Amino acid sequence: FVIQAVAPRAAEMASHMYGCRIIQRLLENCEPLSISEVLEPIVEASDQLSKDKHANYVVQCILERGRLQDKIRIVEIVTANVLELAKN
Repeated sequence: FVIQAVAPRAAEMASHMYGCRIIQRLLENCEPLSISEVLEPIVEASDQLSKDKHANYVVQCILERGRLQDKIRIVEIVTANVLELAKN
């Protein structure tokens, strides 16, 4: 039930002080395929979330524990925005 509650607001929750911890615990304790609906909006917003003081930990956690396709997508997004991200 936690996954269904988090999924609609996953990117927003990733930026929240406590929401980011919930998402990190999901990544640590659930199979990545079972939380794909949580991961997808975060991955697509990873350029902005990687600059956030809380959400950057979620992005790092996806890079450590997420699906290969999510890791590849994050690297593509970061690579495309490397100059902007380097200034942060």
